[in-house]
Amino acid sequence: MSSAASWPNPEFIQIHPTAIPGPDKNRLMSEACRGEGGRVWVWRDNPETGEKERWYFLEDMYPAYGNLVPRDVASRAIYKVCVHMGLGMHEPNRVYLDLSHIDRDYLERKLGGILEMYTDFVGKSPADVPMEIFPSVHYSMGGIWVDRLHHTNIPGLMASGECDYQYHGANRLGANSLLSATYSGTVSGPEALRWARSGELGDPLTEAEMEAARKECVAEFDKIRNMNGPENAHKLHHEMGEIMYKYVSIERDNIGLDQCLKELKEILKRWDNIGVTDHGNWANQEAMFVRQLRNMILYAMVVTKGARCRDESRGAHAKIVLDENGNRKTDEQGELVFMGRDDERFMKTTIVDYDPKTEEPQVSYMEFDHSLIKPRARNYAVAKKE
Repeated sequence: MSSAASWPNPEFIQIHPTAIPGPDKNRLMSEACRGEGGRVWVWRDNPETGEKERWYFLEDMYPAYGNLVPRDVASRAIYKVCVHMGLGMHEPNRVYLDLSHIDRDYLERKLGGILEMYTDFVGKSPADVPMEIFPSVHYSMGGIWVDRLHHTNIPGLMASGECDYQYHGANRLGANSLLSATYSGTVSGPEALRWARSGELGDPLTEAEMEAARKECVAEFDKIRNMNGPENAHKLHHEMGEIMYKYVSIERDNIGLDQCLKELKEILKRWDNIGVTDHGNWANQEAMFVRQLRNMILYAMVVTKGARCRDESRGAHAKIVLDENGNRKTDEQGELVFMGRDDERFMKTTIVDYDPKTEEPQVSYMEFDHSLIKPRARNYAVAKKE
């Protein structure tokens, strides 16, 4: 591994299926809504009568699981209904998440905070009207590489909690934030104390080394706060988000991922020409944002390169098959054809290292022990049990 931090499994990005689209940002509606009986639907013309009806499409597509299918499955279904079938509300795309059929007192007791949030931002109560929702980016299953004691590959640096990749694999399960925050802390906390006392890191840094490091950081900050180019950092940030959602979110294909990498490299070049309005030293929030924006662009390239190299569908990573002309392949029913899971080549942890000289993410794969649990196919499209 390189002397910089390594990033395992960056391509596995969880999409939350039920978020409120907003002009400033999307706000997640808890999965407790579906868990407590919420139903997802859109209007459609009845295939037999032609009259308008509510189509509870998750219940039709996945009769054994209905509205309780996992997040990635629900997100792809909502995306299909809105984008490919054109049945959702548009600008922005939305479907209904309906709680209005559930007893109001029960909703207040179980989901009071959710009702209050939606009412505050939309002006209508989910107890009275269906919520309007659409999938939104939620969580990265990947993170910083750590060993079993939460040491990174950078000597002296440990990582613990949601910033590490340790537990989530290709598709994070519900409540795994609790696992990251608590269990990893019981491992890394005592290990950090032991490590600090052990002397394994060698002699402390000298005053000269610390002063050199301080000057390096000051020089970096001064360079950013004196940037005076024509580019707007917030506009670049918005463009990057649009590019990533277009090419590397719910549905992916290799041509789109290649185009995404190309466009991200252009944004990285444009970062050098950002102009800041605050040139001061004190509490300069703009300079800090510009600094982190470059890191965001680099990580977006890491995510995209990881997705480009993984030629399969696994967990939250769903890749579409392309035909010989580079078009998305469909079956006889007109449904998109997704790549299958390829355990022989990709039952492995992705490792992405960033080469600062070439400014190119480098992808490799690491074996992991899965001997205790035999891999099996995920299949939710089964008939409902009587």
